[in-house]
Amino acid sequence: MKILLIDDHPLFIAGIRGVLQTFGPGVEILEAGTGQRALQVLDAHLDFDYVCLDLQLPDMDGFELLVELNRRRLPIPVLIMSANESPDIVHRALKSGAAGYLSKSAPIAEIRQAFEDLERKGRYVSPRLRQPLDAFRAGVEHIAGGRVALSARQREVLRLLGDGLNNRDIASRLGVSLSTVKWHVSILFALLDTENRTSCALAARRLGLID
Repeated sequence: MKILLIDDHPLFIAGIRGVLQTFGPGVEILEAGTGQRALQVLDAHLDFDYVCLDLQLPDMDGFELLVELNRRRLPIPVLIMSANESPDIVHRALKSGAAGYLSKSAPIAEIRQAFEDLERKGRYVSPRLRQPLDAFRAGVEHIAGGRVALSARQREVLRLLGDGLNNRDIASRLGVSLSTVKWHVSILFALLDTENRTSCALAARRLGLID
């Protein structure tokens, strides 16, 4: 088995290399710390079985690299290994062509399971990411069909966002943490296909989600 690890964090590379080498003596591992270096390695080696990709690279993000790999039509399954567990990011990565998504905090047994599932099924998503991902996809499908499927908390955050409150004020009003509000706002941006608070509020009013 030949694997390309694309990540710029030496400690993570060393750790995951150690795990992958326990798979057996036939495992060959190459590394790339940037997107450009990864493309150079792929140009020189066309026989990789898997690519393990971090979404945060110094010269480009992982989504840009996924697009480039798709453009080149390289038949190599890409497993995202990221610390970002937000369901909109997981959804976007899989939609962009990744074969799997694994949290960087996954235990060794799950890393092994990920490769076994990729071998047998061609797909893998960390178990704890599946329910949030399914809920997010349900919301996307409802909105695409002209319907709305927001949680009660998402509606509260959206209403206050539409009233002009910033994240800190929304957190204070709802009695939740600032990080929780930021997470909900990022999900709302993704669900409503918007990039900022103004366009999010406008889209919500157009859909009748807020007055």
